[in-house]
Amino acid sequence: MRNLTLLKVYFWIYLVSCLILILFNWKLVFYKGISEISFMFEFMLIGFLGLLIDWVLVKMVKNEQVFQGLELLVVFVFSIIVWNKF
Repeated sequence: MRNLTLLKVYFWIYLVSCLILILFNWKLVFYKGISEISFMFEFMLIGFLGLLIDWVLVKMVKNEQVFQGLELLVVFVFSIIVWNKF
């Protein structure tokens, strides 16, 4: 079946990079206050939402070309959303 998809790879890299950002800026995150923690939590939530969308697409879309097209569209839209928030 579809074990490794574009969205899974994209959002796992995204979540790992969020974790690395938190680890390297831990003083900023923990001493800056609740606004910085909520900012990082929002980015992590976007990553988990993307993994959920991937799971739904894997279950619902059977045509491989449509599936890959939808995944590319989701990656593009999420990249724009993250770029605008950052």
